[in-house]
Amino acid sequence: MAAWGAAGPGPEPENEPENKNKHKHEFEYAYEYAYEYTSDEYADEHPRDDGLEPDRAAGQAAAREAVRTAEQIVGDAWINRLLLIEHETEATLGIRARLRDQAAERVHTVRRADDPGALLRARLGLEHADRQWGQAVAAYELAREILTDELARWSHATASRAQQAWTDRSAAGRR
Repeated sequence: MAAWGAAGPGPEPENEPENKNKHKHEFEYAYEYAYEYTSDEYADEHPRDDGLEPDRAAGQAAAREAVRTAEQIVGDAWINRLLLIEHETEATLGIRARLRDQAAERVHTVRRADDPGALLRARLGLEHADRQWGQAVAAYELAREILTDELARWSHATASRAQQAWTDRSAAGRR
């Protein structure tokens, strides 16, 4: 992302650390949940009141569900961040296009005034605006490409997790 340069997405949103902590907390909860239901150590420390052995299959299914939930949370956060970057690069592209149009209009206006010095400055301004616009186009295309690739991966992973959840529920007799 640092390779995007001046046409990049800009500063981090102010609430970004808050969102990272939220996802970290949800992931830690899912991990603890998985440990609670699959650990032999936990089962030894917390025997069932009815004297029965813990249902290891149900515990393992619950652990897999917790892991799937954590993976989905992380995947969703990643896709949301990529969508934000794509939106920001699109906005930057629009701004750079307007600045380029304004620079072209200045060149056109100065041409009529017959002032060679002003025309040179206006043309240099247009060249600079063209370079900035080109960088914005490249950044936007890169953001779109990354987003498209990651959306395909995310979609496949989400479908796979849904299938795994259905399989676990079917094996446990719950659909």
